[in-house]
Amino acid sequence: MYALYLCYFTFGFCLSFGAIAMNFEMMETLKFTPVEMTLSMGIVAAPWCIKPIFGFISDKYPAFDWGKRRPYISACGFILGYLYVMLPSYINTKESMVAIMSSISFFLCFSDVCADCITVDAVKTETSKGKTQANCWTSRALGSVLGSTLGGTVYHNYGTRVVFLIAAVPCFMMSVGVWTLEKNTSEAPNNVCKKLAKSVYKKRALAFALFAMNLGPNYSPFYTFFLRKNIGYTPEDFQWISMASSLSFLASTFLYKTFLLQYNPLSVMKTGVILGVCCEFIQLFVVTGITDSRMFIIFDSVGQSFFGMLVLMPLIVVVAHNARGGVEGTFYALLMALKNLSSVVADEIGGLIGSMLGVSRENFDNLYILVFICAACDLFIQMTVINNTSFVSYFEVESPRGRKIPRRSAANNTVMSDYTGVMADLGTPDSPDHMLEMSGTRLHSRDSSDHNPENWVQNHQPAN
Repeated sequence: MYALYLCYFTFGFCLSFGAIAMNFEMMETLKFTPVEMTLSMGIVAAPWCIKPIFGFISDKYPAFDWGKRRPYISACGFILGYLYVMLPSYINTKESMVAIMSSISFFLCFSDVCADCITVDAVKTETSKGKTQANCWTSRALGSVLGSTLGGTVYHNYGTRVVFLIAAVPCFMMSVGVWTLEKNTSEAPNNVCKKLAKSVYKKRALAFALFAMNLGPNYSPFYTFFLRKNIGYTPEDFQWISMASSLSFLASTFLYKTFLLQYNPLSVMKTGVILGVCCEFIQLFVVTGITDSRMFIIFDSVGQSFFGMLVLMPLIVVVAHNARGGVEGTFYALLMALKNLSSVVADEIGGLIGSMLGVSRENFDNLYILVFICAACDLFIQMTVINNTSFVSYFEVESPRGRKIPRRSAANNTVMSDYTGVMADLGTPDSPDHMLEMSGTRLHSRDSSDHNPENWVQNHQPAN
């Protein structure tokens, strides 16, 4: 299984190591405006919105007599390594930059989905429940922390070419190492599309809630430009923010699985929403010039990452808990893709509002208005979803007397043990939000998705 862990390490590393280099190439070399960067990230994040298609291809169509999944991961790893090696030669224009980033995003997402499918297969035969997922989670987190720790320093000292040459190494290793995994020749289930459509229709309230939770406008690209242009942040300054956010992401998931599962998940989500939005409002002190303390900015980003994951984790659990009917993996991937899609829409809406307010790479006079609007929208939308009766019902179960009771161990140990078991069965999270961390524009987690889009995205890895 070490080859599988290498795959997840590669995803975490690639989604974070090149983020700062790509961010500065876009801002300094190619002179992207904040609106152009936002629109570009929407294109780059597109593959993370069609994850079920990758899962269907991986499950349905084996490559020759080599089995399923392994050949796709190997091919994607080789192509990714080649793209990273050649990337500095390709990014001469804004269009070529977007094209190469979208290609890397596509192959990262494809290989990530295939690795998740292998993980699901491994879970069925493991003797120690949850061990495989825990190891995959740890491997991905280790790659993310290592990448965010070294990315800015390597870029500052050696430049873009060296950054992406290093990023290519684990991709080539993954391409070769994946062949040591067991060959899979199992037959795909029949009527997958019909079963999936039926499951999504039955859980349509949950699907809509997952889409709406991330729909608040995003101002991260504008905030990134502000830190660079007005405060003069260097690659190493952004590296500190990225590293602190990655560690916060890891800490929040550990805290949730270790301590917070005993509490009502709706209460945990409400607390995460309120405190996360408070961190967004705190950024008004930065954009209005009241303070430019690096420790203040890092602390704020850590808070948003931490509380964002407290909102995301209960959602991941309840989605996995409601995946039924023989299409568990595809159903889960589809709902996570909806979450990623809503993040892309949020980025575009944020870019549109920023453009209407006249915020640009040189003019930040109205940035405080944009921050206030985005934070207020996040609070209103997320609290509306959490308080919706149809959404709340997914966090309740029937008592022996037919009454609805919340899922929390203090009230019902049997119910909570089922909820905890689902948590232990989760696969590794994405980073889609991963795709916005890829550009370095996500300084906090919107889930990050994810982190995800999807960084390079993770910002905090969007959920898988």
